Amino acid sequence: MKLRDLAERIDCRLEGNGNLDIQRVAGIQDAGDGDVTFLANPKYEKTLHATRASAVILRDGGPSAPCAMLRAKDPYLAFARAVALFAPAWRPVPGVHALAAIVHQQEAWASAQGALLSRVETLWADWLHRRREAMSAASGSLQAMCDCYSLGELVQVQQRWLAGAIERSVADAEALVSIPIALSGSATRAPARPAEATTRLVRQGQGGTHQCR
Repeated sequence: MKLRDLAERIDCRLEGNGNLDIQRVAGIQDAGDGDVTFLANPKYEKTLHATRASAVILRDGGPSAPCAMLRAKDPYLAFARAVALFAPAWRPVPGVHALAAIVHQQEAWASAQGALLSRVETLWADWLHRRREAMSAASGSLQAMCDCYSLGELVQVQQRWLAGAIERSVADAEALVSIPIALSGSATRAPARPAEATTRLVRQGQGGTHQCR
C-alpha cells in the first residue's frame, strides 16, 4: 500500500514521500524498511531518531522523525486503524470442529437425563397418590365394617378393600420394575466420556474426516 493511500485511510496528514510502499506495522524499535510505526508517549521520543521505519505516525505538533511522517490528533487511534488494515482477515477453517460432536452428545445426554428425571418424578407422584388412596380405602373399609349388619356385608366390604389393595400393589411392582429399566436405558444412551471422545474426535479432525466446505 502506498503511504499516501494509508494516510487517507487512517485520516492522517502526510509529511514526506507518499510513494513509499508500506507493507507492515511494527513497534518503533523493531520497525524496518516497509514498516509504519507510531510514537505517542513523549518518554519514547529518544528512540524516534534511531528508528529504521519507512514512516511514523505522530501527534500534531509533535517532534519530527528522520523519515516520512503521518500526523494525527490521536496517534493511538491512527495506528490501530493501520493495524486493522494490515492484519489478515480471520476466516474459520473449513470442516466440522472436533468438539462439535461432543457438544451434541452432551446435549443428548442432558435431554435423556431430563426425560429420566421426569419419568421418576411421575412414578413417585403416582406412588404417593396410591398411598393416599390406600389410607382412604382402609379408613372407609373400617367404617363400613363397623356399619355392617350381617356377615355377608362384612365379606363384601373386605373383598372390595382386598381387590383395591391388590391393584395398588401390582401398580407399585410395575413402577419398581420400570425405574431400573429406565436407568439402564439412559446408561446405554450415555455418550463417551469427554476426555476419550475429545481425543478420538481430534484424531479424526487431524485425519480430515467428516469435513464440509
